[in-house]
Amino acid sequence: MRSLSKVQLVARSRMIDSEIDLLAIYSRDDFIWLKDGVGFIAIGSAIEVAPEDVDETLAAIKIDDEVMQPGSGAIAVGALPFSALEPALLTVPRQVIGRGADGAYWMTEIRGSDENQTALIPVGLSSEGDSIITDSGTTDSGTTGDTDSVLSRSGGTSRTEWSEGVSAVLAAIDEGRVEKVVLARDLVVRGEHPIDLRQVVSRLAEQQRESFIYAHRGLVGASPELLIRRRGALATSTPMAGTANGTNEEAIASLVNSPKDAREHEVVVEAVVGALAPYSVSTARVRGPEILALPGVVHLATTIEVDLLPDAPGALELARTLHPTPAVGGWPVTESREIIGENENFARGRYAGPVGWVDQNGDGEFAIALRSAEIDGAVARCFAGAGIVAGSEADSEWDETERKLAPILDALGA
Repeated sequence: MRSLSKVQLVARSRMIDSEIDLLAIYSRDDFIWLKDGVGFIAIGSAIEVAPEDVDETLAAIKIDDEVMQPGSGAIAVGALPFSALEPALLTVPRQVIGRGADGAYWMTEIRGSDENQTALIPVGLSSEGDSIITDSGTTDSGTTGDTDSVLSRSGGTSRTEWSEGVSAVLAAIDEGRVEKVVLARDLVVRGEHPIDLRQVVSRLAEQQRESFIYAHRGLVGASPELLIRRRGALATSTPMAGTANGTNEEAIASLVNSPKDAREHEVVVEAVVGALAPYSVSTARVRGPEILALPGVVHLATTIEVDLLPDAPGALELARTLHPTPAVGGWPVTESREIIGENENFARGRYAGPVGWVDQNGDGEFAIALRSAEIDGAVARCFAGAGIVAGSEADSEWDETERKLAPILDALGA
């Protein structure tokens, strides 16, 4: 079989004059990117490419784009691991089907220049249809598991392990090694039958409309935190840190009046502004902190905008530059990552890493892979973390992780 990387690829984007149920198309190997119903599904793989080769790979693809929407044209998608030491690949998809903010649908096909550009709309993709006929001509219901499977907790970080980890972090803070460490825990849930990935993604999309809904090769989640968005010369980041339980006035007041949460948030904002400064033509515009209300919790969030220099890198490289922010790692970065390695009894994998997409112009979006689970058959490993700073208490931080686990557990039906 010939290698597509050896031939000229063409990305052809066209509008679709019909309504598509994007979630009905989804299967495990696809990439989903949605927020409040706007976004796309990327299907198949034309090329798998290392992050450092993405720009060159996309630049070599011929563009025939009549859509000009975020995500149209040639794109690379994926979720990067938390650790830069782990191998990473992004996918240039074969097909992308998207829904714009205006409600209109579009499709991109990426093919070799000598292949037929079919512009085929798979049969049964309307919101009323159930079957899917892909461009290979096969039918796939997309269901990946049993919707009635009962899930139960079957492992993960224990309460004792968590308390010992928090104590170790607080000791490091007292010693002056670090100011903040984001300590994470995992929770394993197991079902009687394989978990229905499509149902999990659909529930997240319904219940977490304020967040970026993402899914790729078993990783599913709903992230409220925009790591970076690039549109032309404008880059935007919305770092978050500081959490309170509930969404009533009492919860908001406790968060606003908490010196601990204020300092935790300030550290993150300062780090993001500092990381973007070398690529900006002027001082960053900072708006916040503001209250971001999500189902069951409130966070402190700040919007940061910078006008980029003409030679500034694209969204993917900006995401790799920013990662890990103190919101998911700690501060200082190197020391906090060392302490994470010493005190977390599991590998984070893609949890808390950048997830998103970039196009041939360097525009794109990356969120932080939070509120997530890695799903394999009947087993889901769920993740949540909490920022440990001076004054943190193990029990209250455990409760925070329970609240952060709630969205993915609800979507799993656990």
